[in-house]
Amino acid sequence: MKARSTYATNGHRIILTGALNGAPFGAQVPQTARRELSGRAIGTGPIDRVVVVKNGVDVQTTDYFTGADVASARVVELRLWSETDPFERGVNSRGARLWRGTLRLEGPGTIEGVRTPNVENVYTEQARISAADPKTVEFLVRTRGHFRSVLVAVSGLTSASRVILDANTPQVERVQQAFTAADLAGAGRTLERRVGPSGQQIDYVTLRLTRPPEERDRAFSYVDQNGAPGDSYWVRVITTNGGIAWSSPIRVGERP
Repeated sequence: MKARSTYATNGHRIILTGALNGAPFGAQVPQTARRELSGRAIGTGPIDRVVVVKNGVDVQTTDYFTGADVASARVVELRLWSETDPFERGVNSRGARLWRGTLRLEGPGTIEGVRTPNVENVYTEQARISAADPKTVEFLVRTRGHFRSVLVAVSGLTSASRVILDANTPQVERVQQAFTAADLAGAGRTLERRVGPSGQQIDYVTLRLTRPPEERDRAFSYVDQNGAPGDSYWVRVITTNGGIAWSSPIRVGERP
């Protein structure tokens, strides 16, 4: 702690280690133009992504939740995220964002199951296959500065398959969108909704075909060839079961 070689989590058990030019998290290292950051992340759930941050900006994101094409897709992922940071002095952080709605599969394909791997309360947040329609998933989840995923296991998708999202809450405008399976291949589609008193906060809705990650132990590395004195680097790790870890920063060069 005294050396500031620490990291924080949102309560999930995650191990995060790393070093920049051989110096651990929390260190201050001499000025060099070339910086190499490397480390390791271990989670109780598979590692979703590792993000390297430089001076507050994400400079490298390694996403292990691999996008899939229509033929190889095993899961349709609905990922929901809401920003909470206040952008005005004297304004409180935004509260929890309620997401209630349905995800419906039309045309070829079958829904095999559904799960919400990173909800905190299974009694108030859940997703299930509709009793009235086996090709519709009903969901109710909350976000507040973090993401929630609804993972829908599918089979038999073709280019003629369609996914229809309908999310309706009292807090913001209704989100209704239809996509073909081909639309959701690779990186998928992300919708943005600006909310808040001045429209500065953003809700993100991402739909994509995926092959979920399985590895809980990941090594990472990043090389910066154009560093300046005073640069700071840190790492953010996200797991598929909702865990998040943040390292303490490593500063290069003298403090301003």
